[in-house]
Amino acid sequence: MKKIYGLFALLMTALITLPSCSKDDPFPWNTDTDRTGSVNFRKMMVEVNSQETEVRSSADVSAFLVEITDDLGVSYYNGTYAELPEVLTLPVGDAYTVTVKSPENPDADWEKPYYEGKQTFSIKENDVTFVDPVVCRLANIKVTVRYTEQLRKVMGDDCTVEVVAGETGRIVFTRDESRSANFRYVANGGTSTLVATFHGTVEDNVEDNFRTYTDVAPGNHYIITYSLHSPDGPVPDQAGKLTPGVYVDATVVEENMNINVDVDDDILADDKRPSEGGGDDPNPPTPGEGPTVVATIDGTTDFTMPYMVHDGMEVKVKVDSKADGGIKVFTVDIDSDTLDESTLGDVGLVKHLDLVNPGEFADKLSGMGFPINVGGMTDIPQFDISDLVPLLNLLGDPGVTYNHKFILTVGDADGTTVYTLHFTSKK
Repeated sequence: MKKIYGLFALLMTALITLPSCSKDDPFPWNTDTDRTGSVNFRKMMVEVNSQETEVRSSADVSAFLVEITDDLGVSYYNGTYAELPEVLTLPVGDAYTVTVKSPENPDADWEKPYYEGKQTFSIKENDVTFVDPVVCRLANIKVTVRYTEQLRKVMGDDCTVEVVAGETGRIVFTRDESRSANFRYVANGGTSTLVATFHGTVEDNVEDNFRTYTDVAPGNHYIITYSLHSPDGPVPDQAGKLTPGVYVDATVVEENMNINVDVDDDILADDKRPSEGGGDDPNPPTPGEGPTVVATIDGTTDFTMPYMVHDGMEVKVKVDSKADGGIKVFTVDIDSDTLDESTLGDVGLVKHLDLVNPGEFADKLSGMGFPINVGGMTDIPQFDISDLVPLLNLLGDPGVTYNHKFILTVGDADGTTVYTLHFTSKK
């Protein structure tokens, strides 16, 4: 799904004045002997920028800590954003920095994101400088643990995942823990490794899975998903005891939380926010309310987070309609960091594709695995785009994580279903 990226801004409300303003200037420089100027914070907003929807409702920027320093490290203000004077008189200089950060940065805690941002400015003699907005970005490490539905069915209540980051960050996820954890990031090699250990009973077997993730970076969300595997790949759905050789495996999706995007200033009510799963509809249609869309990724239909593209992955989609007259609408909209109009044009495609009336794109779509001319169908054959999706790893700059969304809009006489296939890739 396309999550709504967070933004929260708190404006200081008093009118600007000179050093005789309502908040006393704490640095009454001698203007007769010292070369000074003023800095005005009336236009300085604190923006919390992250992909997480909940940021805007949970981040109290009035409590954020603000420090103003010069190039020698001398501090001219160190307090909260709410108490920051509107105007400060400072010595003339070209290298002042205002740093804004969350009041707490624990070693490890539940749902405790830590944000930090900086802005530079200069002071000119007998002049007033206005400080630009300070964008605070996620500066610690976020971890979420998920289990596929197939694994959850056979997990015992004793199953846990211990996640350790650095020397002091440690959190234990229980079987039913749905919260995310945040870990302090220590620069200069302090926190570059994340260790996750799954332990517990899976049917009659005690399973242990130890995974280490290196080059962990601040501002990233690591989504660790555990599933059942066999030496030949994912385990198909089946009843009864697990076959010999089946084991618990883990994959991780790394999502950059600090992407610059245009944001919507309106805070959405909880019942109107997009869901985390495949699709932008917070209330997925039930049979009789529109076509059903089910994506199977590497053998599982538990598609509740962006999926990291990798070689050999399987991506299949099944669409069914129970309405008289079958499918009326079936479109695919491509929202990708790398598949822009120019790139798609090079292969003879566009960002909006119609599978009911494919027109000149019919051969291209069919060759990539998409069904075409599906109008009137009630049981569209499962289509396989396993050869297409891994190609996303060939695009972009090395080491950069990119987002790709394929938004499927399917409609019939009973209603419309919107389902988003969300992938991330790294070259």
